[in-house]
Amino acid sequence: SDRMWGDVSSRINIRPGSNRNLQFSLDNTIDPYSWSLQRTTFRYSFGFNGKLDTGFLGQERVDVQNEGIARLQAASPDTAAADTTGLDDQWDDFGDQGETVIEDSRERDRRQQEQRSRPGQDAGETENGRFIPFSLSGTISLNDSKGRELTSRGSLRLKTQLTRDWSFNYTASIDFKDGQLDRQEYRLTRDLHCWRVEFMRTISRDRSEFAFRFHLLSIPELKLTSGRDNMLGTARGLSSGLGMGGF
Repeated sequence: SDRMWGDVSSRINIRPGSNRNLQFSLDNTIDPYSWSLQRTTFRYSFGFNGKLDTGFLGQERVDVQNEGIARLQAASPDTAAADTTGLDDQWDDFGDQGETVIEDSRERDRRQQEQRSRPGQDAGETENGRFIPFSLSGTISLNDSKGRELTSRGSLRLKTQLTRDWSFNYTASIDFKDGQLDRQEYRLTRDLHCWRVEFMRTISRDRSEFAFRFHLLSIPELKLTSGRDNMLGTARGLSSGLGMGGF
């Protein structure tokens, strides 16, 4: 009750030569009454981006569209009328709803085609399989708290786009004092046209877990899961817990 003032905190950040890839920081916590250090933390951070040249000179991949949908999109009004001869009476039962369904189908396929051919997704990143872009980051920290043992820890994270559709992430944390890994996480993702497959494996000192999810990109609620799929986070566009769990 006699302490009117809380601890005083300070931080110093240093970027050598204004280098955006390296950073040093020093944090101190001081007791304002005894002016003694309560905690000191030194942290070194780094981050790099690059591309691995595999030397592979491939050809640009062309996605093949479903032949039935291609014919439907290419059909002229006269051709469409000829193809539906004898079905007019049945089609009239649907009224304008039938045309709406066809237009929605065409629009959905057009959007998916644009997403697959979006500039930079393949040629801009992997250049048809020649390069493997990656980012590597990590931290090393030393923490000295009053009345406690000195701790030293580190973390590492690797993100890479193996191909246009395959991506791989790896994270790890280590305790330098005992030289053991506290936790590792492997994550593999694959896009399959309008579907996505995700797999994650985590390994810690006392347990090992995995998660698998296979879901539709346009309707993420439509999915198959196994393991602890909540480890994967929320699927894109996911707004509810609907789905088919476990198999």
